[in-house]
Amino acid sequence: MLTKHYKKLIVYFILFMWLLLSSAIIIFVQKIGFEAASILKYYSEKSLEGILKINLPHIFVFGVLAMIMLHFLVFSKSNSQLKILTPTLYIFAFLELFSPLAIFMGFEFFSTIKLFSFFIFIILLFYISLVLLYSIIFE
Repeated sequence: MLTKHYKKLIVYFILFMWLLLSSAIIIFVQKIGFEAASILKYYSEKSLEGILKINLPHIFVFGVLAMIMLHFLVFSKSNSQLKILTPTLYIFAFLELFSPLAIFMGFEFFSTIKLFSFFIFIILLFYISLVLLYSIIFE
């Protein structure tokens, strides 16, 4: 009986996470843009304090979200992918979070890394959620 309730809670969590990821994409595209040049412009105009004000809450949220999703995956029958997904997810989260600092320091090519790592991080979270849903429904 408890596992059925846990499965429902995980499904609810995934649905809310999808809303969060969708809003993140919309806000990113609306506020910053979908091109490396617009990312470079956005972060070049920020101060170090401004970048830190943006990044600090994101560091906490990214870490917690990644830990929770990977933790759920540990208890599924699809946990064989953990050895690849865990470092990959955290590497792209790290690149996404700290590329604005690199842009601020003058490394302009990090605008492309920021764009790429943002979408790969979102895609990885979405993929993990699909694996979890598959595990809940079919296993």
